[in-house]
Amino acid sequence: MHVEPLHAFVDADHPFAGRPVLRLPDLRAAGIAMPDPGGAEEWRGYLLRPR
Repeated sequence: MHVEPLHAFVDADHPFAGRPVLRLPDLRAAGIAMPDPGGAEEWRGYLLRPR
């Protein structure tokens, strides 16, 4: 498996501002758009893998 960091850019007053690490479920729960799992096979595998 290859893991590559992604960056999330939020306003300074956003609840995620200042957090050093976010997990994909954090972003999903906040309604932040993620790549479509129906798109590229690599993204689909990454987004749908067991946690």
